[in-house]
Amino acid sequence: MIHASAISATGQASGIRASKRPRSFGGLYVVLLGCLFFAVRGYQNQKATLQAFDFKPVYSSARCLIDDCDPYDSAQIQREFLQHGGDPSDLRPFRPFNANYPPSALFLVIPKSIHEPGVAKTLAFFLLDAPFLLLPLFALFLPVLWRRNRFSIAVVLAISVAYTLISFRHGYPFLMEPLAGDWVNPQGIYDSSHLQGIPPTFLAPWVRLLLTIASLGGLLGLIASFFISRPPALAAELPKAISWQQLTTLLVPFASAYFLLLLPRTADNTLFDRYLLPLIAIAPFFLLRYYQETIRPHIPAAGALLVLVMAAYGVTNTHNQFSFYRARAALAAELSTAGIPDTSVDSGWEHNLDVELQYAKHINFPTIVVPARAYTATPLPPLAICQTFWNDYTPHIHALYGIAYDRNACYGPAPFAPVHYSRWPYRTPGTLYVVRYTPSAKP
Repeated sequence: MIHASAISATGQASGIRASKRPRSFGGLYVVLLGCLFFAVRGYQNQKATLQAFDFKPVYSSARCLIDDCDPYDSAQIQREFLQHGGDPSDLRPFRPFNANYPPSALFLVIPKSIHEPGVAKTLAFFLLDAPFLLLPLFALFLPVLWRRNRFSIAVVLAISVAYTLISFRHGYPFLMEPLAGDWVNPQGIYDSSHLQGIPPTFLAPWVRLLLTIASLGGLLGLIASFFISRPPALAAELPKAISWQQLTTLLVPFASAYFLLLLPRTADNTLFDRYLLPLIAIAPFFLLRYYQETIRPHIPAAGALLVLVMAAYGVTNTHNQFSFYRARAALAAELSTAGIPDTSVDSGWEHNLDVELQYAKHINFPTIVVPARAYTATPLPPLAICQTFWNDYTPHIHALYGIAYDRNACYGPAPFAPVHYSRWPYRTPGTLYVVRYTPSAKP
């Protein structure tokens, strides 16, 4: 009996010693090494003189062939590029000395289309915005490795800082939050209005640096927590009204189906941050439960502080959005009072679509079904410094003037007073100007 007890005690002691052995961090180091390689590769791509990842000529030359123009004439494919929504400020691939791809290459590069980012990059931008939008939750995982393995947390923070410094120094924006840049972006106003010029900056580079370290560093901390041994006592302390299996059965099918439905939008780079809303409503259930069962049962006070920080950011951003739209409406009213018809003004695509509906019963969209055969091809506009975005959708608009962030954009300022709008938390307001779209535009 004593002999059996001794063997049992020896086995228990051996088990205790075995349970205290540190677990391997090999998987974490592989992840960090991959991240480092990605950062170096991105830096090299930015320093390269050859733009090897630009597929605008492929798409535009093929579209030119379809529209009965010369797919090997740089001026004509440049016009095609602008006609189909290209950015007038980015015409470098269409210089005469640039070799064009054969139009038959279109079917190989349709996913890249007219947009520079590919499917993988678009999807990465989209998904990596989630840690920023859920910053109070992801930031909780930053100190995880500090209590377990200080060397690992130092490596994570070093890589996060290196990423963001490379982004700031060399214009490589992949790891500078916010990433997707639609409603939530560094300008603090809606980024897709396509007004002329460059909007003022809302989030300074150093603020984006801190946000990137907190959000992506928290993501790395979450990944690292999967490789760290955790005490089972934490999970036992918490009441379980619903099991992990029940929670997964309830939420994962919807999240998976929703994500699969979003994937086709990566082909034309129309995957926007607002499409994350259903997913970020589901993610806290899993993140909070995982944190409480593996790290600590109670959320620290810093989490509540981060909630207040993000709430303040949301209120400020919403105020700036409304102020920006009021300024655009005020400029449109000023031009109307001066006798300028609204069909002669490019006030941004949202306003332009509303104007089009005042003169037509539908938007002139190529795939419109009702009414049948309603689409009418719009003649290509003459090449100019500034073009109306989606001019094919709004054939009644022939812009002589446009709204711009820069008074010297296009053909210079028009004789109309600018409108200022409030930009929290800055004292200097934002300003919108009316500029000429043609050299001879006169009120």
